[in-house]
Amino acid sequence: MLSNATIASSLITVFLIMLVSTCSVTDIVSRRIPNPLLVAGLAVALLCHGIGFGASGLGNSLLGLTLGAALFLPLYALGGTSAGDVKLMAAVGALLGANGIIVAGIATFICGGILGVLWILWRIVESQAESGVTASSAARQPDAGFFGLSTGSLDLRNLSFPYAPAIAVGTFIAIWHLDLIGRATG
Repeated sequence: MLSNATIASSLITVFLIMLVSTCSVTDIVSRRIPNPLLVAGLAVALLCHGIGFGASGLGNSLLGLTLGAALFLPLYALGGTSAGDVKLMAAVGALLGANGIIVAGIATFICGGILGVLWILWRIVESQAESGVTASSAARQPDAGFFGLSTGSLDLRNLSFPYAPAIAVGTFIAIWHLDLIGRATG
């Protein structure tokens, strides 16, 4: 017979994967992260941690929520992320708990940096393609930058990208690192 902790871990892992995957898709498509998904994530986290692990599990979930929000609040205050990203990271923290959100946060920041650079490069190339600039003609221009890419009329200061995919990858790394799937199945 499965214990409450095993069932709770299984539900948390499955819901966490569904949550970050769905939020990634909606963030890419509409640049929004729906609040009902985040509220559901928080409810599942508190219920599963409370029932599966008792008061200490509930406390761990609340600490994870607080740490998740705290990781992204400075970025939000500086205009680097949206409120939806902060709320998603808080929900992920509530589901993963305190130790898990630290791993997910570090992995998310690394993935976010990589995805951010790739996003900027893609937007520069897209901008050049729309204006009819080829790589060889861009390389001959005086303002040609890295690899002959010119930002042209593209304003990099106002260039934002969907951050939920970086949060999803960071969360998947935390799930793997903490072996949540292994614990849930065995």
